[in-house]
Parts: sequence; C-alpha cells; structure tokens
Amino acid sequence: FAKELFEAGKLEGSSVSMLERALEAVEQRIQVLNGPDGEELYFMATILRGTIYQQSSGLTDEQIEKMSNAYTFSNPRFWERYYEKTRAKSERFDWYATWDTEITSSSSAAPTTLGALLKPYLRPDSDILMLGCGRSDLSEKMYRAGFEKIVNVDISEQLLDGLRQQLG
Repeated sequence: FAKELFEAGKLEGSSVSMLERALEAVEQRIQVLNGPDGEELYFMATILRGTIYQQSSGLTDEQIEKMSNAYTFSNPRFWERYYEKTRAKSERFDWYATWDTEITSSSSAAPTTLGALLKPYLRPDSDILMLGCGRSDLSEKMYRAGFEKIVNVDISEQLLDGLRQQLG
C-alpha cells in the first residue's frame, strides 16, 4: 500500500500517519513473539518505518536514525545492530539464492541450479566481487567449485570480521 501511495505521489501527511498507526499495531503484535521470528519482524518494521519517512520527507539516513525505531537498508548502524542481535543464530542466509539453489524451467536442457547457470560464464581465474555478502554461503560454495578469486564486501565490519574468523 505504501508503495502505491509513493508512486502516486501521495505518501504524505495523513497517509504517513495512517501507515505509522498500522505499523505500530503490527509492532505490538510482534512484541509477544520470542526468538528469531520476532527479531526479524522487528527489524523489518524499523526498515519499513525508515523507508516511509525517507520517501515521504526526503530525510537522510542520519535524520531517520535519530527518530524512534527507524532505519534504512543503507544505514551501516542498522546492519551492525542487526548482526549483533542475530549473532546467536548465525546460520548462513541468502536473500535470493545460493550456488546450489534449484532453478525450475520448462526446458529439460536448462540448468538446474544457479551454479550450473553461471558456470559457463565464469572462468576459474575470474575476479568475483560479492557486494553485500551478508551471511550468504554463495562465496564459500563458489570457492569450493573452483572460483577462488572472490572478494566479499559488506557494510558491516563486524560481519566481515566474523566471516574472516569462520572462513579464514
């Protein structure tokens, strides 16, 4: 709904207030959830709030952070806080796909995994830059598949330090 309001140029005043009230109601329900699900939903709510503020008022990340419970995806402090709070459940996580994610296709000749799809376009000596690597295992699996020249980049230095310790 917020996206439609933004695209129509109507994400302002009363619309923002209505979205804020709806988000507060959702957050009240989230508070009773314990564990990782509640944490993930809380973090998503802070991002949604920050994005609404940014899109409706043109605020910077720093201005949004000064508000209550609001961040944007581009704010490094959000990611430091996110990785700090979710460190205990530091399993590998991919937003979209990983090397062995299955691909469905109507063609029987089509690749069956992301790795099989990408391999013909990569050489073992390819320089690979993994932007926003997060807790993904994509780099690790690509390395095991013979692509060893990989540089992982992330906004969170804390996360990168943890990956260096874990993967060497």
